[in-house]
Amino acid sequence: MESFINELSTFFRWLLVCSLQVSVLICLVLAIKAALGGRLAIRWHYWLWLLLLVRMIMPWAPESKFSIFTFISQAKKTIAAQEADEVTFEVKTVGAEPKAISNLQRQDVRPEQTTSRAVQISSGIRSLSPGLVETLSLAWLLIAFALAVFAMACNLRLWRIIKYQRPLTEGKILDLLEDCKAEMGIQTILGVVVTDRVKSPSLFGVVRPRLLLPEGILKTLSTEELRYVFLHELAHLKRNDIYLGWLMVVLQILHWFNPLVWFAFGRMRVDRELACDGLVLSTTGSDNSQAYGQTLVNLFKGFSQIQFVPGIAGVLENKSQLKRRITMIAQFKKGSYQWSVLAVVLLAVLGGVALTNAETAESLSDLNAKVAQLDIDNAVLDDVIYVFGEPLKYVWGNVTIPAEEIPTDRYCMEYAGFSIFMTGNFIRELRFESPAGGYVFQDGIRVGSSLDEVLAVLGEPSKTVEGEPINWRDVDGVLYMDIDGEEGRCYYQRPDWNVRMFFANYKVMALYVTSKDSTEFREKLREEDLPPTSFVNEDGRIVDKVDYPFVNDPELIGCWESVDYVGYIEDFNPNKRSYKGNLFRKELFIFENGRAKPFFTWTKGLILDRGDRTASEYIIDEINGTTYMFLEDKDDDYTIRHMKPALYVLKKVPYRPYVESRTYDKVDYPFVDDPEVIGTWDAIDFVETPEEFDPGHRRWTGGEMFLSQLVIEPNGQMSQILGKQVTEARRAESKRVRESFLAELGVDLNGEMSEILNKSISDFNVVWAKLFGQSFPIELDVDPSTKMTDILKKGSPLFEQVLEQGVSESFLEEVSDPNTKISDIVNKQRPWPTRVWTKGLIIEPAAKKASRYQIREIQGATYMFYEWKSGDYVLRQMKPKYYVLKKR
Repeated sequence: MESFINELSTFFRWLLVCSLQVSVLICLVLAIKAALGGRLAIRWHYWLWLLLLVRMIMPWAPESKFSIFTFISQAKKTIAAQEADEVTFEVKTVGAEPKAISNLQRQDVRPEQTTSRAVQISSGIRSLSPGLVETLSLAWLLIAFALAVFAMACNLRLWRIIKYQRPLTEGKILDLLEDCKAEMGIQTILGVVVTDRVKSPSLFGVVRPRLLLPEGILKTLSTEELRYVFLHELAHLKRNDIYLGWLMVVLQILHWFNPLVWFAFGRMRVDRELACDGLVLSTTGSDNSQAYGQTLVNLFKGFSQIQFVPGIAGVLENKSQLKRRITMIAQFKKGSYQWSVLAVVLLAVLGGVALTNAETAESLSDLNAKVAQLDIDNAVLDDVIYVFGEPLKYVWGNVTIPAEEIPTDRYCMEYAGFSIFMTGNFIRELRFESPAGGYVFQDGIRVGSSLDEVLAVLGEPSKTVEGEPINWRDVDGVLYMDIDGEEGRCYYQRPDWNVRMFFANYKVMALYVTSKDSTEFREKLREEDLPPTSFVNEDGRIVDKVDYPFVNDPELIGCWESVDYVGYIEDFNPNKRSYKGNLFRKELFIFENGRAKPFFTWTKGLILDRGDRTASEYIIDEINGTTYMFLEDKDDDYTIRHMKPALYVLKKVPYRPYVESRTYDKVDYPFVDDPEVIGTWDAIDFVETPEEFDPGHRRWTGGEMFLSQLVIEPNGQMSQILGKQVTEARRAESKRVRESFLAELGVDLNGEMSEILNKSISDFNVVWAKLFGQSFPIELDVDPSTKMTDILKKGSPLFEQVLEQGVSESFLEEVSDPNTKISDIVNKQRPWPTRVWTKGLIIEPAAKKASRYQIREIQGATYMFYEWKSGDYVLRQMKPKYYVLKKR
């Protein structure tokens, strides 16, 4: 639902901009029509309006310095400059020295800045707050949907009635219609229906058009008058007015909030009738203009009730315009319907200025000027809003954050065409990932520039690495070319220029202007700053020592609740929370003997995360009679980006039992075959959503991915293969754990499985986790004291339950054999048989997770998008991301 609202808000913003541009074009067309008046041929009045339809359906328009919007932009800048001068003058008269924006401190915007900020915010739709846009977009959608239902209901009701009415079979009338069709050069089969459901002659239907005649018209009009009616409706048919009429209906529904659109379409329908009148007289000759005009007068006398049904084209569109139509008909000349040089030139000029957008160079200078106003190394959130206005939305990943709940650790402010990455309310990067962002970095470098153009400006790299993954500990001045062997995919970081760039097909696809790591939240760790117990591995990740012996700390044991998130201990104020958003880590339960929930173990002075291989220091302090813990947050900013960790502040609270909030999926699905999924799938990317995936640009930049491959076999069987480095790291970690802990558990690796099987399921699970680094692949609701020998006894009810969880029988037989050597099982490398599949789902029965997969054909290759339901999904209830796998 959130994704839908985000997409709707984005579309609504585009629609508002489009509607404003359309309003300018409407005013321009009305001005031209008023200026030229009768000097413009009848049909060209209508053709001017067709430019309006073209503009309304254009999702994108080319740029031109001759565009009407370029002139408007120039005018706005002139006015803004004049107003800025006025504001400066007023400020100086009261003795206040104007301040450069780069010198703003963290305080709120001063009163003397209010006027200029108001001018800026009012200058564009982008300044609308995300909450307001979401509300307006939902309101727009509801009304547009209601109008669409009304339009369809009107036509459907008429179609149902007409469908069952017999067409006219009177030979004399049909012969007259055929003569008129021949005269107009039309071969379309056209049925005639006389009905009391229409009040004037009308053309109805898109696929099989019908000519609808009101009851009594055949007796009221003479044959000659009926001929003119037929010719008029056939003119609609020849000009495809039914199709254009439906397009007008759709566009009017989309722009229902714009009164100028309603007015313009009303005028357009009148001009459409005039154009049909002109086509009729051009066919019959101007000598018939008087008779044709009299026919319209007679129609209005006898059939003057106008009936609005969207999508039909009639003779009597607007009674109030009768006088104008009669005047135009009386003044009609044979040549007036032909092409004219004036009209062609006028359309060409109008199309050139109205069907184009303002030249990018203008917006470039605007954006570059605004970026230049920021002191990127010191600017805070208030400064960003002062310069750029409120963002379209605040986001992290694919989650939109309410403006009043933005966190202080990390988030992005999204603007039209670019975004700003913030940490601790300071700017970390200005991110330009689309040519629409329009930012020019240096000497013409922008998104879309070639690698050669970049090197010509920034200079040659200190070294070039080809065909290898990015080593994040060695990126300064290094050009990574053809990353992971993917031709054209490059990365170049130049801290001396404060810029880094990603390339696809050797062209810049993302340009990030970076700040210097000089603020409290952005202090970068050098490798020599790391303690001797930590190192940087081959992927550039910081790895801490985690196999410490257990040392007790009674002061740590208990329940801790997160209350804040700060850069340094001295930043914490018990009476005022620094962190404005929802804290990611909610609580921490510390038990005896080194156990902790969730995820962790501990020893005196350190909280250990063996999965991420981080050792976070903690300090306990008494403040105003309350016990607080300051705990390092060693997330990806620390392990991957080498940033000094910020601190969680946790308050000790009265003991309460630990209740793990887990997300469980339904997993008891029947097997449904899907031949399309069977095969070997190689992991190639990891993305927020399937729509984010681009075959030409890999999103994942964190080294080797955890998952390397899925092998999908028939009948619901499958296996997963982890990355080589991940597997080796797990193996090494498992060895370290065994060496540290197995001795105290009384387990001999050279012994037999009987040593473990004689233990209770609770103790067995502890031993198994120490042996393999993960839990035994079953989950049973039994008494923890139940022995494993009873559970794994072949043929027992519990054994059958184990089999139902997707664990292979051969694996269980090997494990349950008391004579099997423990070392034999430890040393064997096998994919854990914990996943099965059915159509649309990959299921982990033991973990109670059912992950959706979808298969798509993209550029001739077959890809699978596989939901990755990690601990963030299970324990933190976060939306899962996706592995992208390519079929061999």
